[in-house]
Amino acid sequence: MNSTLRDRRKLLIPFFWFGFALVFILNIFVWLYIDQVERAFRSELENKLSAAGRLITRLLDDTEISSIIPGEKTSIEYLYYRQLFEEIVTENNLQNIILFSPAKEILVSVPDISDAISSPSLIRNENFEKAVNGKFSASGIQEFSGEQFMTVFIPVLNIDGFMTAVVLLEAPANYFSVLSKLRNRVLLFSAINFVLLALFAFFLYKIMKRTIEYQTQIKDEEHLVQLGTMAATVAHELRNPLNIIEGTNDIIRKKYSDKKDEIFTFIPDEVERLSKLIDNFLHLARMPVLKPEERDIDTIISRLKLSISEKDAERVQFHKPDKPITFITDFDLLQQALLNLIINALQSDKKGDSVQVFFDRTPKNHLMCKVEDTGSGIKPELQDRIFKPFFTTKESGTGLGLAITKRLVQNLGGDLTLESQPGKKTVFTISLRELKS
Repeated sequence: MNSTLRDRRKLLIPFFWFGFALVFILNIFVWLYIDQVERAFRSELENKLSAAGRLITRLLDDTEISSIIPGEKTSIEYLYYRQLFEEIVTENNLQNIILFSPAKEILVSVPDISDAISSPSLIRNENFEKAVNGKFSASGIQEFSGEQFMTVFIPVLNIDGFMTAVVLLEAPANYFSVLSKLRNRVLLFSAINFVLLALFAFFLYKIMKRTIEYQTQIKDEEHLVQLGTMAATVAHELRNPLNIIEGTNDIIRKKYSDKKDEIFTFIPDEVERLSKLIDNFLHLARMPVLKPEERDIDTIISRLKLSISEKDAERVQFHKPDKPITFITDFDLLQQALLNLIINALQSDKKGDSVQVFFDRTPKNHLMCKVEDTGSGIKPELQDRIFKPFFTTKESGTGLGLAITKRLVQNLGGDLTLESQPGKKTVFTISLRELKS
């Protein structure tokens, strides 16, 4: 990853977390608003029941209540209070009104129930006990048989302050179900928001990375075009002087053949080195014409063995699957790329350990070639620069070998990647797609 991509990634990370925090805060506000609405509804419903209960307690008469016999439903007092409770239930949209004796016996109930235990509100008996002790008590929101409701217990005291009855009022609270569904939908919406935000950040990063790669590739192409023009000009201007220097050296050496001077070998060596450097320039800048052909991997292994010196060949071990692999590509370019990687691996390993070369097919039917050595490795901070032209860690290197190799692999429509552990090993991997023959 180059520095430009890292800089843009640094900008993307705060942007992502800002968006994440914004969505999180908005959802928190929505949750708090729903909770506030729920508390307001609960308080309003409790006040409504409390007001209806106080109205009932003012309409109750101690003497008439005491004359009502539990289970007896024909007395004038029972019929009067039953009609009164029905009117209050209708006007206030209540669910139940039950008048209890202090002994939990039902005196009057609307709608009519015969057993106190059958009233769902008595599931919370501690509320009834509070009312018996003279305290107003509310049960909060309860659910029974899929219905939500609130129940209040109101003590009825006589003029002397003694307990004469307990009034139970129930009101439906089904809108709390709506709030619960809304809360669940907000939770789902929040989860969707976070997922969409993460996907947006991921795709934005991918697009940004691809854009930077394209920009880098275009710049590299422009640089290579300029380099190719310069290389062709320099090669043309240097070839003739180098040939003259080499020819002059031969004439001088023949004239003074009786004298042994190492300069007569130094000059040809330097001329050859400069010629190779010019060739490398041309290889880096030139766009070769591909010649795809179908061959067996054994063929390229045989050609690589012939291209390596006899001394180095002992250190290179080739590995391939038992099943033959045939592949369509430009094997001349592939051979040159692999030979560059093998020579680089041999030079990197000063201990003289073996270099492993692996061939295999990937699940995507690509050809995978790996060159692995156990040399000094490449430091992480240098791995992004290792394929750049003229960058080298070798004292006598030109910095063109790996740049040329990557260029060759790209010309073949493949990828060249690097994995290195400093002090342990380095692995170069070529992944190629088949060319059309």
